[in-house]
Amino acid sequence: MILHLINNSQENAGGAQKILWAIYRHMPAQSSIFSFTQYISFAKNTEHKKIFYILKLFGIVIKSRPRLVVIHHRRFLLFQPLFKVLGIRSVFLCHNVFPDHHLAERIFKANKAIAISTPTKVYLEYIGYSDIVLIENFIDFPAHPKLPRPLAKKIVDIAYVGRLEHQKGVDLLLDSFLTLPREKLNLHIIGAGRLEESLKSKAKHNPRVRFYGSQSDPFKLVAEFDMLIVPSRWEGFGLVFYEAIANKHFVIASDIDAFKLINTVASQVVYVDIGKGSGALRKAMLEALDNNKYLSYAPVDVSEFERFSKITQLKKYEKLLCS
Repeated sequence: MILHLINNSQENAGGAQKILWAIYRHMPAQSSIFSFTQYISFAKNTEHKKIFYILKLFGIVIKSRPRLVVIHHRRFLLFQPLFKVLGIRSVFLCHNVFPDHHLAERIFKANKAIAISTPTKVYLEYIGYSDIVLIENFIDFPAHPKLPRPLAKKIVDIAYVGRLEHQKGVDLLLDSFLTLPREKLNLHIIGAGRLEESLKSKAKHNPRVRFYGSQSDPFKLVAEFDMLIVPSRWEGFGLVFYEAIANKHFVIASDIDAFKLINTVASQVVYVDIGKGSGALRKAMLEALDNNKYLSYAPVDVSEFERFSKITQLKKYEKLLCS
């Protein structure tokens, strides 16, 4: 059995969960999922309280003795001594890069690591891994491409899709938007996270800012919107960024390595040095509006996404995890 360990097992919680569930469904009879609150297997699904997850995990590991543990969240690296004592092989599937707090990752290393992008591979090498396999994240074929903007439309709709966390830079986006000197603009924030209440408090007197919570199919919701902002401070891959491009949206994004995995983005993407704060993001949005960049751009050629095929990537996972 292959035991996948993750903090949150909800499928729409983020990119890590999307990869995990795709792997699980690709080989369900051989896989199981354990999170802080759930245990999911081919035979049964059970729930437990978060405060007891350590005891639950000990019980499952000792009883079932999985032949392989795939660690999707770095907190589970702390269990590496247990896996070693029991003779269980482990793989750290690194979904993100972390700018600080590397001590646990350096001490409690898995037997092997999987990088979902070249930036995560560099990060894994930095914290001391040598046995690393690169399996880039997959991008689903766009199901909801951006719709043409109606000629009579007067409002410009700006969208954000992702977790409401410091890493994602959504706070910078809201600060920038609230200073834009325009009335015919709306900001649509799609996602959930720890910053939700503070963001809502900051925007409570502005009817142009709308919150939608987490959505199972966010690109269906944003298909009619005019531009999508991805202001992440750091990323391991940045699934929303590539899905936005694949769905033919005009994108303003952080100037980070994770967003530069394809050869050219032409005029579809405007990069911003997010390290300069909300002012740089504000400037980029104003230029896009004043120069109509969001109306006259060339979408990235679909051939750029061939290497991110879901079927291809899942076969790589199957070969690696079942060998």
